[in-house]
Amino acid sequence: GKPCRTLRNRFSKAYDEPGAPATLPAPTQNYLWWQEGRTRVERVRAKEFLTYPVGQVVGDMHEEISVKEVVYELLNEMLDAKERLNDILD
Repeated sequence: GKPCRTLRNRFSKAYDEPGAPATLPAPTQNYLWWQEGRTRVERVRAKEFLTYPVGQVVGDMHEEISVKEVVYELLNEMLDAKERLNDILD
């Protein structure tokens, strides 16, 4: 499998260091992480090493926004689409 896309953090950046091991193909890397790494990271509360799988859209993410803002944008887009549809049907 291909490598899994994840948010960039200290964990993923460590693989870019000289002498670092290569990542394993999916799902092996993720399996090992959930079996061993995640538990250790959570135990010492090293949140900067937690990994979060993401899709292709991650390249379009440039800032953190709240869920409230996301829902507000979705509702506004829905209302705009409804108004355009009403104009077409009228």
